[in-house]
Amino acid sequence: MNNLKLICVDALEATATQLLPAIATVVVAQKACRNELNVAMFGLNGKTANRLIPNQAVSDEQLLTMLAQTTGEVILTGDATDNIFPLLKKRSSKTLVRPATGLSAVPTAAGVAALAWPAQQAKQFQDPVKAMPVYSHPPNIKLSTKIDYATLKHTNVGLHP
Repeated sequence: MNNLKLICVDALEATATQLLPAIATVVVAQKACRNELNVAMFGLNGKTANRLIPNQAVSDEQLLTMLAQTTGEVILTGDATDNIFPLLKKRSSKTLVRPATGLSAVPTAAGVAALAWPAQQAKQFQDPVKAMPVYSHPPNIKLSTKIDYATLKHTNVGLHP
């Protein structure tokens, strides 16, 4: 039996928590596939990151619209920041959006550990065999397999959208 103790954390939330102890609205934008971004918005109160919108997959244009509709100052972080800022500068907006500085655009071990620590202390572990990733939208790729029913061997025959 596997004695692996697994705690799952949200990568977007882990990226946002790296900005603590800031008090700010933070938008995390990570590159996804199909010209989409995985995005979430958090309100940082100096101690915790409170989710303001759920994780979602959006286009660059949808993110720019979201940022324009947000009031006050917003800190933008994530590996899509460099792609978004040139587009943002071409628009006029009442929202002051600034990039996070001095931090990695992807979750660090410290960000992941900060989220995992309370679950570890409460001994709330996930079963590694049953753990499944959580996507911003359902995956659209299916792995086609051919099954030899005599031996029950599976042979991958390719990816199909």
